Amino acid sequence: MQKITRLTVETLLCITLFGCATSPLSGSATLPGDGAATQVVLQPSAILPTPITTNETKKPAQTSACSKIAFTLTEQSDTEIYTACPDGSHLQNLTNHSASADFQPAWSPDGTRIAFVSSRTGSNQIHIMNADGSHVSRITSDHENSFPIWLPASRGKNIAFLSTDGKGLWGWQVINLENGEISQLTDPSYDFFFGTPAWSPDGKYSAYMSMVEQKQRNDGASQIHVRGGDGSNDIKVTDNLYANINPAWSPDGAQIAFLSEQDGIYGSFGLYLIDKDGSHQRKLSAPIFPENSRPTWSPDGSQIAISADIGAGGIKIIDVQTGAIRELLKLPRGQSAANPAWQPVTITGSVFPPISFPGRNTGPRFNPNTKC
Repeated sequence: MQKITRLTVETLLCITLFGCATSPLSGSATLPGDGAATQVVLQPSAILPTPITTNETKKPAQTSACSKIAFTLTEQSDTEIYTACPDGSHLQNLTNHSASADFQPAWSPDGTRIAFVSSRTGSNQIHIMNADGSHVSRITSDHENSFPIWLPASRGKNIAFLSTDGKGLWGWQVINLENGEISQLTDPSYDFFFGTPAWSPDGKYSAYMSMVEQKQRNDGASQIHVRGGDGSNDIKVTDNLYANINPAWSPDGAQIAFLSEQDGIYGSFGLYLIDKDGSHQRKLSAPIFPENSRPTWSPDGSQIAISADIGAGGIKIIDVQTGAIRELLKLPRGQSAANPAWQPVTITGSVFPPISFPGRNTGPRFNPNTKC
């Protein structure tokens, strides 16, 4: 079976969390890892100008004791970010900005804020808002940016995101929310098919899709790997002839949920669980998900939400013990829901002011000398 024929092996091998530089870079940053902090060389970039902030009047958030699921709800050309309790109650539109597309919500580690992508300024940029939708701040401004991920070890201070320079180069960046400085996490590549990094809840490990084994066997397969936050002790946790993608850590850091083509149906993925050491693999669902579905765990680790089952367009809630599947919402014809993100903890009453970055500093977004 040939799964990822659109990719070259050389390009995929250079897409790692810590780069494949061909020339020295300047600057450094500390990334999460076991034991002593590890210094990883990064490329400085622009400190952004003061971002656009909006202070629209918001309806009071509906009070609920649940840990909410944030997701994208689309109807015709209107794409908004909503939250709902796991039983589908307390549905709330957080963005309510029909002139733009708002999508890919990501909760902060403490569950008080949501990072998301919005086109409201004319291009896809990373924004932040409070859990009730108030105090929206744009935190990136150049070209196109997507897939925000809060770094768990940074205590809500750093967000990773996938960026493009608009000329075909793609790479992962990290923004510091305290000063707006953006640093390069991976070297830029002309291939947009980047495996999204997944950090463990304590930030000590990362899981990712690897093509190392594909290079040896040339069979189109991809495997889930786990390594230390500093890139050390890389181990393979899946070992089969199929595509294994989109890892997501359980809240206790013991298991990884991922999608796999192990049923042998091209483009159709089942949901699987595996321990972080590669033991106790277990199938949770039939192959009903496409490759852009991403699992997200409930805070207690008992359920997983995942979107976009083939042929529908809703969000499924799957019981981890029994595999029982139910719908989050009963959607009317013409609506679809995707991009679920489960609130890590239940927080009430936490409100943050808009973010602003004083001053600016110019610098290249991508260093062309470090392309893979």
